[in-house]
Amino acid sequence: MKKRILIVDDDREFVSKISMLLEGKYKLTIAYSVNEFWERFSPYAFDLVLMDLRLEKEKEGLSLLKYIKSQNESMPVLMVTAYPDLDSAVESMKAGAIDYIQKDKVDIFSLTKIIDALIRESALTSQLGHLSKRVEILEPIEIIGESYAIEEVKQKVKIAAMDGKITVLVRGESGTGKELVAKSIHRSGVRRNGPFVKVLIAGLNKETIYSELFGHEAGAFTGALKLKKGYIEEAHKGILFLDEIGDLDKESQIKLLGVLESGTFTRMGSTKEIKVDVQFVAATHRNLEEMIKSGDFRQDLYYRIKAFQIFIPPLRERKSDIPLLADYFLKKAFKDGRTSATSFEDKVIDVFLAYEWPGNVRELKNIVEFAAIQAQSDGSDKITLKHLSKQLMHDMISPLAPPARISGENSDSIEKALAVAELEFVSRGIAKYGTQKMLLAEKLGYSDRFTFRRRIKRIFERHPELREAFPDVAQLFGERKRNR
Repeated sequence: MKKRILIVDDDREFVSKISMLLEGKYKLTIAYSVNEFWERFSPYAFDLVLMDLRLEKEKEGLSLLKYIKSQNESMPVLMVTAYPDLDSAVESMKAGAIDYIQKDKVDIFSLTKIIDALIRESALTSQLGHLSKRVEILEPIEIIGESYAIEEVKQKVKIAAMDGKITVLVRGESGTGKELVAKSIHRSGVRRNGPFVKVLIAGLNKETIYSELFGHEAGAFTGALKLKKGYIEEAHKGILFLDEIGDLDKESQIKLLGVLESGTFTRMGSTKEIKVDVQFVAATHRNLEEMIKSGDFRQDLYYRIKAFQIFIPPLRERKSDIPLLADYFLKKAFKDGRTSATSFEDKVIDVFLAYEWPGNVRELKNIVEFAAIQAQSDGSDKITLKHLSKQLMHDMISPLAPPARISGENSDSIEKALAVAELEFVSRGIAKYGTQKMLLAEKLGYSDRFTFRRRIKRIFERHPELREAFPDVAQLFGERKRNR
């Protein structure tokens, strides 16, 4: 795509000469007067502005330079003049001009070469600026999994990333990795050198949401002391990720629809349209179709954002990916120096495969990190059942959710492994806190001592052979005495 140059100069002969040399290589827009400048200028419409210092009035170009920089501080502006003076040169450079050139000192051919160099430099500076903002948060972006469903997600990510324009709607339960998909579209696509701007819709203040998204001019409301760019402007040339778009209020839905359809918007307190180049990626775990029926989400916006949908399946529907994900999280923890463990005991993977993962990948990540830290504390090179959180073990053997959750050929062995793990937790608790049941129940996370007793009694009834393996636990609940 051709770079765009705005030439603002009332010297028609000069404009004609420079245009002849630049035409074809660049897309030119000409403004012969201040009024024409106001008609044609937009903060993100040009890659360089060639500005005459003196227009209808002396130093009028300087005022326009200051306005341009207030709207887009990264916009390169080259000041030219036939009436040079040192004060004007200094003032122009202080106001943000990229250079200051006297028309009679530089021939027209040299000026075009300077313009070529400035545009190349500006493009590199912009790219480096985006990269420097991201350098502290860069981390490997990888969608882990080999299941058919995840391979389909990867393929759609690739399509959206290389297109760079289509609006994407990422759908899935909480914790499935919707933000990861959005970042993958950014990192692997044509917009990778532009910004990635995340907006958590639910976190926006309902009173200032317009200003947050679209920005505002100085004086737009009480307390608006200076111009503020909104998230949409910040995402120019990159991707705007609208997380949980189902939480967007009705008025903002209308305004967002306008941006999606025209690529333009106005800041709060202004009537001037601003055109931006942004790829929109939205995400939600909510049922937008039901929200349309209830009147909480606009149908026209729904059809606009669902131009390209990516569905992320819950973890329980792609259990073959669980070992790969667990291994990935463990290796990352090891690389970060947070654990001594480098692998899992087979029984741990059995537990992972048996569990339903209501919190999806996010929950698996937290469980693995917890176990990794536990393994670090005792110097183990392998994560075993004793390193798993007691909350996970409670959920797996809960009286409210008995082993019906566990299925497959290994269900009996998995159930027993979970029972052993819970008894190990209790045994370690006895060693640390003593045999006072109320205190022990509290420290181990049971709701009360009666629930505590029922759970242990249930385990020993199902697996009487474990009484001898855990005599301290059996004695605490009278199991050894009763069975002598």
